[in-house]
Amino acid sequence: MRLVWSPRVSRDQRAEFEREARASGITDFSIRRWAPNDPMAVSPPRDEYFPILYSTVSSKRTATFGTDLNSEFVRSEAISRARDGNTIATAQGIMLRPIKGIREGFLAVIPAYRHGLPQDTLEDRRRNTLGVIVGAFQTAAVFDSIVRKAKLPQQVDLYVYPSNAGTKGQPVYMRGAASREHALEPKSEAALAGLPSWSAALNAGDASWKLVVTPVQPGLIGYYRAWLVATAVILVFAGLLAYMWASLRHARRLEHANSRILDLAQTDLLTNLPNRRAFVKRLTMAFTASWRGAPHFAVLYLDIDDFKDVNDTLGHAMGDLLLKEIVNRLRSAVRPDDLVARFGGDEFAIFLPNVTDPATAGDLAARIGKLLAAPSASKVTRSASPPSSFWQSEGIAPPVLSVNVSGVQFKSATELEREVEQSLMKWNINPGDLELELTESVLMEATQRHSNTLEKLRQLGTKIAIDDFGTGYSSLKYLTTYSVNRLKLAPEFVFRVTVDYRNAAVGCAPPSGSPTSLASR
Repeated sequence: MRLVWSPRVSRDQRAEFEREARASGITDFSIRRWAPNDPMAVSPPRDEYFPILYSTVSSKRTATFGTDLNSEFVRSEAISRARDGNTIATAQGIMLRPIKGIREGFLAVIPAYRHGLPQDTLEDRRRNTLGVIVGAFQTAAVFDSIVRKAKLPQQVDLYVYPSNAGTKGQPVYMRGAASREHALEPKSEAALAGLPSWSAALNAGDASWKLVVTPVQPGLIGYYRAWLVATAVILVFAGLLAYMWASLRHARRLEHANSRILDLAQTDLLTNLPNRRAFVKRLTMAFTASWRGAPHFAVLYLDIDDFKDVNDTLGHAMGDLLLKEIVNRLRSAVRPDDLVARFGGDEFAIFLPNVTDPATAGDLAARIGKLLAAPSASKVTRSASPPSSFWQSEGIAPPVLSVNVSGVQFKSATELEREVEQSLMKWNINPGDLELELTESVLMEATQRHSNTLEKLRQLGTKIAIDDFGTGYSSLKYLTTYSVNRLKLAPEFVFRVTVDYRNAAVGCAPPSGSPTSLASR
C-alpha cells in the first residue's frame, strides 16, 4: 500500500502552488495530466486540480509528484464521491505506475476538509475541501498477501473477478493448486459454470469483487475444501481491509492535525483574523491571477492612533478588548469576500477582490473611519449620566456627580466635548452638577496639548477637579492659568493636619485669588 496526499488547488492558485513546490525542493514541479507512460504532459487549465504532493514510497521519483488525480475519469469520479459524501470511496480496475512498471490496482480515497469550516451541505463540502488522502493498492499484491496469511489448502484453484466484469470477464487475480502440472490459465466465470465451485463477494468500501474457488479433487471433500478456502479468504480479506482502513483514517487524523497547525501559523490568536503571513500569501495569489487577466483588487492599510496610550493607562486587558471591538466593526464594514487581517499590534490590512471601481475602496475607507471614530472610553460619561438623572427624579441626587477623565479621552478631544454635551442634554442634567475629575498628569497634558478642550468643558458649565493634588510634579501656576473648582489633596497632606503645623498650613491655604475649594481624599 502506498499513501499519497493531494491538496485541492484551484485555477487561480495553480501558479503560486507550483512555485512554492519548486521552492521546497521538488525540482521541475508542474501539475501534470496522468498518463500510463512517461512523459506526462503539463495539465491544461482546469477549474481544480488534485496533484500529488507527498508519497510514502521510498523512491522519490519526480515523475510521481504533480500528477493530477483529477485528470483521469475513474480517479476523478472517486474523488467526487468521497468529497461530496464525506466518506471513503474506491476506484477499482485502474492502472498504477509502481517502480516495476504498470500494474492493475485500486484506490481508496478519503477527503480532508479545512479545519473549523462547515461540512453540512454539499456546497460546504465542495467549497471547504482541503484535499484527499489516497491509498493505492496493487490488486495482485493484496490478494497474494491474503493467500499467504490464510494458509489455504493446496488442492484448489482460486479466481477473483471484478463484480462488474460480467460472466465473460477475465479474472484480475488467480492462484492455481500446488498439485497442478501446468500453470493455471485465465478463465471467465462462464467457463467455470460447469465445474463444482464455491463463490463469495469481497467488498472494500464501495468496490467489490467476486471470489470463485474450484477444487482440483472431485467429490464432496473437494467441495468442502473450496468452501473452507473461500471462508478463510473472506476472513483474512476483512482483517486486511480493517488494517488498511485504519491506516487511512490515521493518515486523515494526521492531515487534520497538520491542517490545524497550518491554520494556527496563519491566524492571529487574539482576534482569530488571518495574520500577516496569510495576507501576504493571498496578496501574492492575487498578483499572479491579475497577470492572467483576473479582475482588479484593492488593499487598505490602517492603524489605531495612540493605541499605546490605552495599554499604558488602562492596561493590556482593556487594550485587547478594544482590539476585539475594532475587529467586530471592521468585519461589519466589509463584504463577505473581503479579507481582514491583523498584521500585529494595532495594524490591520483589508484585501478587496473584484474591485471594478476605485471608489469602492474609498467608500470602504470612509465607512471604516466613521465606525472607528468614537473612542471606547466615551462610554464613561454615558454610563454615569443615567443614574444621576434617576437620582434627581427621586430627590436623592448628590450635590455633585464626579466622573474620572483619563488621558486617553483627551486624545480625542472633540469626541470628549461632544459626548459630555450630548449626555447633559439627553439626561437633562444641570452642567453644574457634573464634575470632571483629572489627575495632575492629565491636567499637565491637557494644558500643554488640549488647552482649548479644558476651557470648552468649563464653558459648558461643568466643574473641573484635580485629584491627588500635590503628589506629582505639577506647578501652582496651572491653577492661575486654568481655574479649577476643586483641589483634592493627596491623603498624606491631611492625615497629620492636627499634629503637624506644616501640614495644617498647606491644607488651609488655597491659592490667592482662586475660586478653588479644597477637599481631602
